[in-house]
Amino acid sequence: MKTKIILAAAVLFYGAGAMLQAQDMTTTNNSHWWNNSSSTDLYQAYDVSLEAFGMGTINEHTLYHLSGSRIQRTGHLGAGAGLEFFFNRYIGIEAEGFSETTHNTFVNDAGGNLVFRWPIGDTGLAPYAFGGGGHEFYPVSDDNYGDGGLGLEYRFTRCIGVFADARFVATEHTGTYALGRLGVKFTF
Repeated sequence: MKTKIILAAAVLFYGAGAMLQAQDMTTTNNSHWWNNSSSTDLYQAYDVSLEAFGMGTINEHTLYHLSGSRIQRTGHLGAGAGLEFFFNRYIGIEAEGFSETTHNTFVNDAGGNLVFRWPIGDTGLAPYAFGGGGHEFYPVSDDNYGDGGLGLEYRFTRCIGVFADARFVATEHTGTYALGRLGVKFTF
């Protein structure tokens, strides 16, 4: 499973790099399809965003840990934060960390995703798809995961927006679960 996650992440980042390499970074003309933004667009190239979100997981599985104890998870609520950078209007990367419980560690999960967004004209709406992976520190240490999902962002202004997304998460040891996020985004 770990090899599959690493391979999938490498393919995603390689594909994003190839698309960026095709872009002529020395041009100031924004007439290319992947970077056709003006200074009045809500979604622009080189966006940097900070995000804060509430999240919840839904799952039903039982893990028999090596220590002999049973760990059963049926869902939790939590909170997290993230950082996003978009290379152009459509392709970006995201790093995030969140916590469902602070019993053992302050941050339960840390991960990253490759994000593809599609701004819809001047509506402020931008559906997006993402995929990546990360590391889960709780309830089992050294548990890697891969994830993928869909979401929708709405920007009130160039700098302030809200988002909601849902994803499917597959871990090495604890099985699979669904995760949803609802949050605010501040773009610079």
